[in-house]
Amino acid sequence: MSWPLQSMQTYSGSTITVLEGYNLVYYNSGLLTVEGNYLNNKRDGSWNYYNDTSTVIKKKVYDAVMLLKTSDPDTVKKDRADYTDNKKATFKGRQKAWQKYSTSNLDANVGINPMAGRK
Repeated sequence: MSWPLQSMQTYSGSTITVLEGYNLVYYNSGLLTVEGNYLNNKRDGSWNYYNDTSTVIKKKVYDAVMLLKTSDPDTVKKDRADYTDNKKATFKGRQKAWQKYSTSNLDANVGINPMAGRK
């Protein structure tokens, strides 16, 4: 019976005690869970952590002495809209026209009963 590869590590020297180079760790399913580099037995550079669907869920950056940065790509917001103009909403005809429009065109019961007002 053969088992899936669980990890692949690179060592320096013949004693096989100092991690040096590329490091891979796998789930039992065979999918990659962690990848990164070692320098003199310490994590160095970028490390990626994956979930069971092979999506990067965490990134860490080391400098062989300490952790410099951690990020969670799944939770980073992308392309957020910028609403810095701070303009007020207006309605042609102002407040009286808005009141007339809203009372004749908007159904107050829709928020209470989502099926109300549907045809």
